[in-house]
Amino acid sequence: RPEQAILGDDVKFLLKELQQQFAVHIVSGRGKEFLESQFLSGTLSLAAEHGAFHKRPGAEWISRVNSDISSWYEEVKRAMHAY
Repeated sequence: RPEQAILGDDVKFLLKELQQQFAVHIVSGRGKEFLESQFLSGTLSLAAEHGAFHKRPGAEWISRVNSDISSWYEEVKRAMHAY
């Protein structure tokens, strides 16, 4: 179950140690809220939802999705229902 996959204290400690020498970037398929809850907020660069959103330390989330869902969603929905 994905919701049970959380970082242990040992991993959090290792990430903190790595940050002393490197810029650490975490890329995940999980959502923004999950990443913020698991990682040291404000100290890591995070990419959520397979890179659809990214956030640098101390900054706000930025969407990398540059399409308007209303421009394609209904057509895709019809196609999915057809199959």
